[in-house]
Amino acid sequence: MTMMISVFVSCKKEDNMNVAISQSVNVGNANSITIMSAPENLLNPYDSVGCLHNRIVAYVLGCKGNTAPDANTSTQYVMQFYKQLYGVDLPASVFATVSSAVNESNTDIQDVIAGSSYDEMVKLKLDSLMQMINKLSNGNTSYPAIKNAIGDFENGVIQDNLLPLEDSEAILRITSIARFSIYYWMDVFKEPLQGTAFSIKHIVRWIAATTSDIGGAIVSGNNVAYAADCSAYAYDLITYSMP
Repeated sequence: MTMMISVFVSCKKEDNMNVAISQSVNVGNANSITIMSAPENLLNPYDSVGCLHNRIVAYVLGCKGNTAPDANTSTQYVMQFYKQLYGVDLPASVFATVSSAVNESNTDIQDVIAGSSYDEMVKLKLDSLMQMINKLSNGNTSYPAIKNAIGDFENGVIQDNLLPLEDSEAILRITSIARFSIYYWMDVFKEPLQGTAFSIKHIVRWIAATTSDIGGAIVSGNNVAYAADCSAYAYDLITYSMP
């Protein structure tokens, strides 16, 4: 028997703002405790971006609960997160295009990449990243395998001497968000899955959320708050349309 342990950031101001990394613990055998692969890649110098992303998403969903998807509602909780944690008032105008970004990303993420202001080499790298993630979203690939594939991709970026530093940073911030996002939707925010139909829905949800993450990061210039808002809203949309 496997038990998921996950801690969400509370909406209450007096509560601690920390989010624990989820662990999958085998409680069927006390002498055999298995910890799932954590999402970090210590070789990525921008990995704190992905960690912050998951904290924001956990906070939004913890506050929102089981309500109908609404981009304005999720945005308000993202803004509330920053106000409580950092004392920063993010303007709502920053998130005005979240709904359209989610729709565009899940309609044609390649078009979003092609229309971005990144250099052509960055666009090619991001297109390759999305193709790889889509291939891995077949339901038969475990998170550790997905993490390793993204890690190999990141190592290739890090070792590419032809990439300017700012291009490398842009890609590695997005890969961090993607790696943490997939971990969150696959291994942290697990719903009770019973049968193939539920499994298929879960797969559809995590790839839609992660695609929206990447699209959100691209259109916002790597704004992690915007990307997390896109992710939470996209997962809500898919959940609402696939009861």
